[in-house]
Amino acid sequence: MNNYKSQAKHWYRKLMKTPAGYVCLATYRFKQWQLYKHLARQSAMDHLRGEDHAD
Repeated sequence: MNNYKSQAKHWYRKLMKTPAGYVCLATYRFKQWQLYKHLARQSAMDHLRGEDHAD
């Protein structure tokens, strides 16, 4: 597991050195954030409407 983390850190640093890599990662993270924000809002609206998805 430690080897995996060190490899990830290595590639992360390598990616950060290139502007394209940085933009790519930033875009990916932004899209993930938008998706989770949308899902959170959707579940909040469902909760306000009284719809429960537990069943």
